Amino acid sequence: KKVNNKMPKKKDIFLPEYSEDASLEIITMEIEEQTNSTALINVVVENQDGSEISEIVFSDLTSNIVSQTYQDGKSYLQVEISDPQVYVSKYAVRSITSRSHTGIYSQKKYNIGDKYLFIDFYREINSVEDWIQISSNTNENYAIMADLDFREYSNYYISSFTGKINGNNHTLKNINILSGKRGLIGNMNGTLENINFENVTVNAQSGSEAGIVGYSNSYARYNNIHIKNIVIEIPSTRTSSDISVGSLVGKISSTRITNCSASGVKISSQALISS
Repeated sequence: KKVNNKMPKKKDIFLPEYSEDASLEIITMEIEEQTNSTALINVVVENQDGSEISEIVFSDLTSNIVSQTYQDGKSYLQVEISDPQVYVSKYAVRSITSRSHTGIYSQKKYNIGDKYLFIDFYREINSVEDWIQISSNTNENYAIMADLDFREYSNYYISSFTGKINGNNHTLKNINILSGKRGLIGNMNGTLENINFENVTVNAQSGSEAGIVGYSNSYARYNNIHIKNIVIEIPSTRTSSDISVGSLVGKISSTRITNCSASGVKISSQALISS
C-alpha cells in the first residue's frame, strides 16, 4: 500500500487587524466606588465613529469593561479594575482598543507619562509581622486594618518611606525606639494619616534626630495623628546643637502637619538647653 507522505493542508489563521486610531482619546476617568484593591471607574472616551470599546489597558492593573453606552461622539464606560501588582497612587494608561462593526480593531497607544489614572490602592496591614514587611516596599501605600501591639517585637523600624500609610484611626502601641534609630520611621518623604500612637519610648543617646519620625522633608504630610504617653530619653550630656527631638517628628523641613496632637509627653533630661 502506497503511503502518502504529503502533509495535510493547514487552515490559515487570521489575526485581528489593528490600526492606529488617533480619534480614540480618553477624556475623563472618575472613581465611582473602591476598596483597598479594587475599584469601579467611569471613563469617557472620544470615539467619533461609534465603535465598541473592547479594552483599556493600565500598567500593573487588571481591567474589565462592565458596560458602555454611546452618545454624541463619546463612549461612556464603566470599568472594573483589580489585582494591583503594586499598591501606589497612580497607574499609567497604556492603550485603548475599539472594534468596528466590520471587525476591524483600532488602537490608541500611550507612552508612560502621557495619561494616568489617579487612585490610592493600599496593601493591608493586619499584624506587626505585616508592618515589618513595609521595609521591603517603602514606596507603596498601606492601610492599617487593626490595632497593633509592638511589645513582643523588635526590628520593626523603617529607615525611609515615600508612600502613604493610612491608619484608619487604629492604635499602634508599646513602641520602643532604640538608641541609634532615628524613629519608627527614620526619614519621611510620604504621607502618614489617621493613626493613634500610645506608650512610646524614644531613646536619643545617639543620632541627630529623634521622634516617632526622625526627619521629615518638604514632601511629607501628616494628618489626624494623635500621640498619648511618650517618653523621650536624652542623656544630659547632649545639647540642642547636636540633636533635634519631637514627639511626632524630630526635625522638620517645610512639612505640612494638620489636626495632630500629643499628650502625656515627658522629656527625661535637660539636654536641650544649649551649653
